[in-house]
Amino acid sequence: GSALQRVKKKQPNLKFIGCLCHLIHLAAQKATNSLAVDVEGILIKLFYYLEKSSKRKSEFKNCQVLSDVKIHKIFKHVSTRWLSLENALTRLIEQWVPLQIFFANSNVMKDNENYLMLCESLKSPKVKLYCVFVMAILPTFTKVNVALQKEQPCIHTLHDDLMNLYYELLVRFIKPAAITKSKSLLNINFQKAKNQKSDDSLVVGSSARVLLQDSNRTLEEKEEFFLSVRKFFVTACKYIIRKFPLQDEFFKHASVANIFKRQTADLQSVKYFTSLFNCCVDSDQLELEFAFFQADSLSSEILEAERVDVAWHKISQIKNSNGYAKYVALPKVMMSILSVPHSNAASERIFSMVRKNQTESRSSMNTKTLESLLITKLNMGICYDVKLSNDDLKKAKGACYLMQKKL
Repeated sequence: GSALQRVKKKQPNLKFIGCLCHLIHLAAQKATNSLAVDVEGILIKLFYYLEKSSKRKSEFKNCQVLSDVKIHKIFKHVSTRWLSLENALTRLIEQWVPLQIFFANSNVMKDNENYLMLCESLKSPKVKLYCVFVMAILPTFTKVNVALQKEQPCIHTLHDDLMNLYYELLVRFIKPAAITKSKSLLNINFQKAKNQKSDDSLVVGSSARVLLQDSNRTLEEKEEFFLSVRKFFVTACKYIIRKFPLQDEFFKHASVANIFKRQTADLQSVKYFTSLFNCCVDSDQLELEFAFFQADSLSSEILEAERVDVAWHKISQIKNSNGYAKYVALPKVMMSILSVPHSNAASERIFSMVRKNQTESRSSMNTKTLESLLITKLNMGICYDVKLSNDDLKKAKGACYLMQKKL
């Protein structure tokens, strides 16, 4: 069996959590790829067509000046990077006019396949319509993705964040009556035409609506666009239902650690985690503390804390009238919940830092040096804001001198 199954045999309570940032990215990517226009392919080919030639970049810059458009580079889109699609697409729309001029007047590589494809794409009102539509919808995915890349605990809001993402997609193409009548959002049959909005009511973005008013756009093109839009939303929702942990008890119960939902929280959620984590706490004391937690008025210092784990630490410091800690068992359980990672973003940052430090020109760097560099970068913060002591400067100078002697 897999490594996961082997570990589960030894630890039955092990909880496998996929990276939610990665799943959100894949939902957006699969929905975009379902459209009638290959948006990702255009972005990738455009970047490499300009990047490979200094002459082309210079000519494109002249077109930007001529069009009175800001001189910005075309962003590189990498299909495996979580947030690159929105940035690259926004830049493409911004530079659309100078790009049209560039490809219309370029006399190089007329027989090049990529050149011909890009030339046709930038001349096509259809391609621009699809690009504008995707640009309007992508923030729905990326804002949740960005929120889940925080280093602070997010496990207590994760289920709500994912459900809100799903809800935001549904309201764009599902009739309000179908949403309100359903007992659960997860029970809505979003593939059924009867539950979907009319073409005029679909939320495709104001810019896309303006482009649809073009008198040269045929009825067949409009019908194809709306059919493709529906496919986009259905593909995204199908992936979310299939892959996201929307019905996972672990994530539902984790919201009990959200201090802003304490009055609607359930004691059973606390007991779920004491059983799962085998917490050695007094059950009667825990139940009483939870009752106090739901009824007490928390101070503004706690409610305004930037991190939820900091808020729970402050709660653990509250004293009763006798001067003893009022909350002892409950903060321990809550801190255990908040220790669960909500994504792989932190690990991915480390991998990225490793690649940026151990480059081809520094391939012989040993593991100890790499480790020291990473520890320094992670703990020092922004290098130019760090104030070094005279002792640190002397050590750095001495290390530099020893290195020069070895060379």
